[in-house]
Amino acid sequence: MNREKPIATKKNIQVLITILFLFIFAAMVSLVAIYWLFILEPRLKLSVESNYRVVATLQAKILADILSMPVDNLTRNRLIRAIENMLLLEDPVTKRPFIVKMSMTLDYDVIKTRNGTLDVELGDVACKDCIVTQVPLYMNTTKELIGLIVVYCSSESFNRLTNDVRVRLFTGLAIILVLLFVGWLATYGLISEQKRLTGRLVKSHTYIENIMSSIHDAILIIDKNGVILSINEHLTQMLGFQEEEIITSNLNTIIKGDDSDNKDFVKEIILTKLINNEIVGNLEILLMRKDGQSVSVLLSASNISESVEQTGSIICIARDITDIKAKEMEIQEKNTQLVHAGRLSALGEMSTGVAHELNQPLTIIRLAAEGIRKYFTKNLEPTEGNAPNVKMEFEAINEIISQVKRATTVINNMRSFARLNVNDYEPIDLSETLDKALSFFREQFRLHAIDLTVTVGEKVPKVRLNSQKFEQIVVNILTNARYALDKKDRKDYTGYKKFVALRLFLSNGIGKAILEIQDNGIGMSEDVRRRCFEPFYTTKDVGEGTGLGLTIVNSIAREFGLTIEVESTEGQGSVFRILIPI
Repeated sequence: MNREKPIATKKNIQVLITILFLFIFAAMVSLVAIYWLFILEPRLKLSVESNYRVVATLQAKILADILSMPVDNLTRNRLIRAIENMLLLEDPVTKRPFIVKMSMTLDYDVIKTRNGTLDVELGDVACKDCIVTQVPLYMNTTKELIGLIVVYCSSESFNRLTNDVRVRLFTGLAIILVLLFVGWLATYGLISEQKRLTGRLVKSHTYIENIMSSIHDAILIIDKNGVILSINEHLTQMLGFQEEEIITSNLNTIIKGDDSDNKDFVKEIILTKLINNEIVGNLEILLMRKDGQSVSVLLSASNISESVEQTGSIICIARDITDIKAKEMEIQEKNTQLVHAGRLSALGEMSTGVAHELNQPLTIIRLAAEGIRKYFTKNLEPTEGNAPNVKMEFEAINEIISQVKRATTVINNMRSFARLNVNDYEPIDLSETLDKALSFFREQFRLHAIDLTVTVGEKVPKVRLNSQKFEQIVVNILTNARYALDKKDRKDYTGYKKFVALRLFLSNGIGKAILEIQDNGIGMSEDVRRRCFEPFYTTKDVGEGTGLGLTIVNSIAREFGLTIEVESTEGQGSVFRILIPI
């Protein structure tokens, strides 16, 4: 998982926040400057001019009163003195003249004067920064416009007012900008701290992920409901799933089982034990691969925190023991074969002793019988008078010799079956080997009323096998067939006839020799059929079998590259098909 992306994202956020704060700073400064230049400063000027106009209007009224008097030589002097007094008005703050200059222009069509003009201009003629206010003069009695007065006021009051307002405005702006800068520093610091903590968290996650990846066991974290929260790579490799196919799914989806009762062990085993502070370790279960195959694992589990109720998180470690189970099964099969070989060795020694003890009396019986047959042949030729009696005795002697030969053959086959052949591979005739294996069963099948049919096809070539081990395969399968037939017969099926059919033929399509052993016994269910080759698995009653017969068959088949196919229907019978490479 990529942990660098969150850090890069936070770096981008810091840059964006810095740009945003700079934009807000520039915007505020620009807005305040525009507000000052185009709104506030003109309003202040208008306000000052309005105040100056009021003062100028008052002064114009004074001059209008003077001009309303009769015109004589004293009028100009009065006007000058009045204007000079106006020029003496001081600013209460600066104590400097408030009105810097005044000029008055009259309409002489209305004002009649005897001694020249009454126009007056007094004060600072060079005033450049003055605020000029023009006020009309009206006659007090007639309200006629008699002239215009121009008042030049000092700009100090305006400048002082604008400076005060400017200081307050930009002081407020500075405070806001300082607060904005402090906010930026705080935000930047928080993001930096978060980035630092995220970096530590990323390192911690990376460290944990490296640990989980380095452990060669499957690790998964589940909640108290069995929902998978996290897994490591080894689990995906073990089961063949992608990570997104497992995350957020329930643990039961990857547990091998035929029903929910078998799979719902989270609450019953893991959760219950962890709540009770019991150890969950080496719990052997089967997990299911994506392809449907099962994986044997040893599961251990523990709480991530002190209690399941606090976080509800459980860490499970699953160790794949499939190979170990396979090795154990192989060892069991080898041990089974060793035990079987030991029994065969003991049987061989016993057979040798029995054969030695039986061969002498059988030889004597056979020699005596052949001597009697020669005597009958030579001295008692059948005639019309003694033919029936001699014929009967002659046939009896032949039957004795035949049974002696049969007993000798059985003894020799038993010794050959029990003797360990050093040469594992040799070209053998399958039909002869099959006949030797059947020598143990022909009489048994006859006594058990089992109809035995053997069909051997033509052109079945010799194959390289161990004849004794191939006999073991046939003997074990025929033993199970006899048991299946007898068990079905005990169920008292009306009109039931037991039969075993052996068919040996060559399949040109696949280039293999095929031996089929079919019976109409009790058959097997699908579950039994799948497990019939497992060691110590048996459906026989106690004392009737160990569950090793077909295990030995399967082990020998794998050893010599044979393939065994099983078809079975419960209640109808089974077919064991052995495919032999040629």
